[in-house]
Amino acid sequence: MNFLSKIFSRYQDRVEKARLVKSVIENLRISPWQKKMYLDSVDMLDADALDVFYRQLQELFDFLDQRDSIEEQKKIHEQVVSIRMRDDSDKADDNTEFLIQTL
Repeated sequence: MNFLSKIFSRYQDRVEKARLVKSVIENLRISPWQKKMYLDSVDMLDADALDVFYRQLQELFDFLDQRDSIEEQKKIHEQVVSIRMRDDSDKADDNTEFLIQTL
């Protein structure tokens, strides 16, 4: 669970949820009029709609966290494969040198 997911899971009060949702919206890279439209719409949501929106944001952050984790695992795997290939290449070079020296 990433930082944002942890924060989102803590808030249960409608006012706190709305404040957090607005904070997320304010940090989006969208045009100012879109930002204003989204911020205004949060105030119009009833408690149930805000809960649904809030849960969807939580799911989005969980998804992003999982995606980041998978990407990190891929990078680690690629690094391990690269290290193994270098080691295998070094061993082959060492074996070739040994064979040349023994001839």
